Amino acid sequence: MLNNSTSHYLNTYTNRLELAEDTREDSPQFNQIKNEYTSRLTPISPHDQRHFEPSSNTKKYLFYKNNIELETIFDYPFYPEFNESKIIFLVDGTYEGNHDCPLNLSHSDFAKGNLTNSIDLENPEYKLKTLPTNIQVFINNDGAPRNLFSGDTIRKQDPLRIIWRREFHNDKQLDSTIADILKDLNNSKYNHVKIYNRDLTIYSRDDFDQREEKIKINTNKSDVIFSLEYNGDHINSDNNEYKFIGDEIGRKWKVEIHTPHFKANPDSIQPSDFSGSSRYISFNEFREYKNFDVRG
Repeated sequence: MLNNSTSHYLNTYTNRLELAEDTREDSPQFNQIKNEYTSRLTPISPHDQRHFEPSSNTKKYLFYKNNIELETIFDYPFYPEFNESKIIFLVDGTYEGNHDCPLNLSHSDFAKGNLTNSIDLENPEYKLKTLPTNIQVFINNDGAPRNLFSGDTIRKQDPLRIIWRREFHNDKQLDSTIADILKDLNNSKYNHVKIYNRDLTIYSRDDFDQREEKIKINTNKSDVIFSLEYNGDHINSDNNEYKFIGDEIGRKWKVEIHTPHFKANPDSIQPSDFSGSSRYISFNEFREYKNFDVRG
């Protein structure tokens, strides 16, 4: 479409590659060329639709420095600076300030429409794809972390913090930027991150380190023995101190108390209930907490 439009422009409005005097472009002819390509356009995703909402603002223009910069703009034209503009004219930078600049052929008022040097082509937006519930992503700009969700946008240079979580395991954390990830995609620390076509995808992982919790039941009775069992698995104690690892913390363990002086009906205990300062409890507190039926 760009090639056809250029060819039509040169054949219609120039004379030996010089602008013809008193020439003004005929928009319907360009619209006819545009319509020929309408059926070939790729549908715009709901996320990117916001960049193409109709605008009543004045037309704007941008002088590009070279073909590489022009290709960068066409590769991903969803720059926020374009959002409020109905039409963006991309003009070869060699015409800037010249009397034969193509913008002089337009009836539009470009007094406040110059976007040149106002767009950071090296810091484009990326979209965060569907995010699993056990993953959190933050942008940490100016010391004020902002939580991101599926569909949010991230700048290439934004400082990112990605946290993977699994219950009863230690978190995994990655601090980086999209720019740094792109420079070192083969680094193993980026194994669960993928960047493709301005989309950022973060995958779940299972290489967590198991968390450890200990519960110690203090008693001055040396002949009191506790037995903890879960589906045939037993937890051994060291002086009535029990260590639980990973998923064991969230299980309900069957508890039996053995003593020659009294008996107690079996009950259950879930280590996650005894987090923090409650990990070390007295025998009486333990009995009261779990409502053990203890009879002498």
